[in-house]
Amino acid sequence: MKTDHLEQFIIENKAEFDTLEPSEKMWERIESEQNKKMKFKIRPLLYKITAAAAIFIAGYFLSDLMHFRNAQSSDVVTESTVSPEIQAFLEARAYYTSLINQKESQVFQLAGDNPQLKTDINNEFKHLDKIYKELEQDLSDQVANEEVIEAMIQHYRIKLNILEDMLQQLKPDKSAKESEVQYVI
Repeated sequence: MKTDHLEQFIIENKAEFDTLEPSEKMWERIESEQNKKMKFKIRPLLYKITAAAAIFIAGYFLSDLMHFRNAQSSDVVTESTVSPEIQAFLEARAYYTSLINQKESQVFQLAGDNPQLKTDINNEFKHLDKIYKELEQDLSDQVANEEVIEAMIQHYRIKLNILEDMLQQLKPDKSAKESEVQYVI
């Protein structure tokens, strides 16, 4: 096997290489350079973490803004290019939604000490909203538009009737109180 000249030289002079050692100054210099490299600098790390967090937050808000704009633009396009039946439905939906929100806040005020009632109403409305989502799907599939729209309006009426019934049950009967007061006096 052939060996190159450098390898041959190292093998022949190995003993001479082992006797030479670096000076103390050299070892101190090597250790100080290692210590400099080993120091942990927190400030650059904080800058990097802050930059990453800022990018993440900006991305989140940007995607949220884009989603909001897409929702708004799709509503505008839908309202301007739809049939008169759909426009009438949109107006009815706005009307019933405002009434439902108003009645719901009244019911929740009167039922302030009864959290179970709030939970029951919310569960009932979740069930009704699932049915409503199916109706929206039918409407987007162009399946019997007039009947679907009527069913969707009926959905709002049912919610409103539930809330009005709850209000009737929760509101104290004024005539009963007046008659009790008359008997007491």
